[in-house]
Amino acid sequence: MLLLALLLYLLARRSARGPVPAPTPVPPRQRALDSLDALGRSGLVEGGEL
Repeated sequence: MLLLALLLYLLARRSARGPVPAPTPVPPRQRALDSLDALGRSGLVEGGEL
């Protein structure tokens, strides 16, 4: 019973704060560069540094 009360309290507190703002989107160019960098580090692309 105490656990249920605690759960309800936490839910009420969380909803009182309002919606959580969405994270800032990463520009497509930066996302592409990050994925190329990750491929280079993983060794899937020969030559390492691009």
